[in-house]
Amino acid sequence: MVTWRELTADDDALAPQELEPDMSRFRLLAEYSFDMVIGLDSMGGISYASQSAAAAFGRELHLLIGTEWQARVHPADRPLMTQFIARTMNESRHQDATTIRLTDAGGGYAWWSMTGRRVLTARSFAECVLSLRNVHQQVGADQQVRHDAHLLRGAMNAAPMGMALVGLDRRFIETNPALRQMLGYTSEALTALTVADILSPADSSTDWAMRFDANTSPGSTQIKDLVLVRSDGSEFWASHSIVLILDEYGAPDCYMSHFVDVHESRSDWSDLLTQANGDSLTGLLNRRGLSTQLDALLAQVPRTGSLVAVLFIDVDRLKPVNDLFGHAAGDDVLRYVAHSLNTVLREGDIVARLGGDEFVLALSGVSSASDADVVAERIHHLLLAPLTVDHATTTVTVSIGLVVLSPGMDGAESLRQADLAAYRAKSQGGGRTARYDTVLDEPDGVASPDTGPAPTPAPPLGLLP
Repeated sequence: MVTWRELTADDDALAPQELEPDMSRFRLLAEYSFDMVIGLDSMGGISYASQSAAAAFGRELHLLIGTEWQARVHPADRPLMTQFIARTMNESRHQDATTIRLTDAGGGYAWWSMTGRRVLTARSFAECVLSLRNVHQQVGADQQVRHDAHLLRGAMNAAPMGMALVGLDRRFIETNPALRQMLGYTSEALTALTVADILSPADSSTDWAMRFDANTSPGSTQIKDLVLVRSDGSEFWASHSIVLILDEYGAPDCYMSHFVDVHESRSDWSDLLTQANGDSLTGLLNRRGLSTQLDALLAQVPRTGSLVAVLFIDVDRLKPVNDLFGHAAGDDVLRYVAHSLNTVLREGDIVARLGGDEFVLALSGVSSASDADVVAERIHHLLLAPLTVDHATTTVTVSIGLVVLSPGMDGAESLRQADLAAYRAKSQGGGRTARYDTVLDEPDGVASPDTGPAPTPAPPLGLLP
C-alpha cells in the first residue's frame, strides 16, 4: 500500500535543509580525495567537479560546471561511456570499474578507471556521481607487456631454431613450431612435459648444472651440446642454450631456451677429429690423439692418487715380413697387433699407434710396476697364436719397454723413457719386456754391466711348419 501526501511550501524548503549536512560532508571528502569526483545531471552535463578535476583537465572549476562530459571522453570510448551512464542512472547499485580515456591538461588523452553510482539530489532528481582514478601508467605498462609478449611470440613463431619458455621446474610453458617439428610433438603434448622428458638420461645432470650456473650468473648464457630424444624415441645432437629471465622484482621467473640441431655438423666434426687423431690403418689413436689423451690421464693422478704405466711396444722383425710377403702382409701384422692390444684394454686405458711398427699402451689405475708386468706378459701370450700371412703361418713377437710414471712427469717424458726401455728389450733379442731405469739415460746404458750384455739377436721372423 502506498500513501501520497502533497508537499507544502514548508516541506519543500525542509528537504534541502535535511540533505545539506550530508552533501557538505560529501563535498568535503571529494575535495580532499586523490581521485577525481564528477557529478553528472540527467542530460550528461557536469553539475559538480572536485578540485582534482581542475588539475586533471587544466581548467578552473567554474569553467567545468555545465559543460558536456562526453566532450572530454575519447571518441572511441564515447559509446562505452554512454552505456555506462545509462546503466548507472537506471540502477541503484554501484557500477563496477570501467577504463576510459579522457582529455588531459596537455591536450592529449590519459587512461582513467571509473566507477559510478546514482544519487538523488535535494529535490529528488537523479544524478550520476563518477569516481575516477588515473591509471595511465598502469595501463601503459600493461600495454607494453602485451606488446612485448606479442613481439616475443611473433619472434618465436618465426624463428628457424627451436625456442621455449621453461619454468623453474623445467616444465615447458610455451614452445615454438620449430621445436615442435624438431621433436615431433604437438604444442599440447610438449607443454605437458619437462625438459628431462626430451633429454637423454645421461645429459639430465648436465642440464641441471647449466641451470645452476644460469641462476648463479643472471644474464649469462649457458650453452652445451646435448642429446635430445624425439617422440619416436630416436636421438640427435642439439646445441642447447639457456638464459635466466627475471621478473619485475629481480627474482628468477623462467628460462628462455634455444635448441639448434647440430647432429649432422657434429658427426662431420667427429669424423674430422677421428681423421686428425686416429690412425687410418689400425683405427687406434695416432701420436697426436695419444698426446691429448695421455695428458688428460696424467692430470687425474693428483686427484685419484693412482699410478699410470706406459708400455712402449715395438713389433720385432717386421721388415722381413714386408720383404718376403709385401707391405700388404706387413699391414695385416700391424692390424693383428692392434686387435690384440685392444683385447687387453680396461676402462680408462689408452692404446695408440705412433707410426711404423711402434705402439703405446697407457694403463690407468695401477698400484705398482708389477701390475703393468702382468699386462705385458698377457700381450706376449696373445701374440703367440699363429697368424696366417699370404697363405703362410707365422708368429709375431714384440719388444716392450715399461715405465711407471713418477708424480709430475709429463706424457712426452714418459714416452721417451719407455722408448729407451723398449730399445733395451729389442737389443736383448726381442720378445720380452724391459723396465726403464736411470742407467738407460747413460750413453752406453743399454749394454752397460748393470743391465747385462746384449744377447745375440734372434733369427728373423720364421715360418711355422
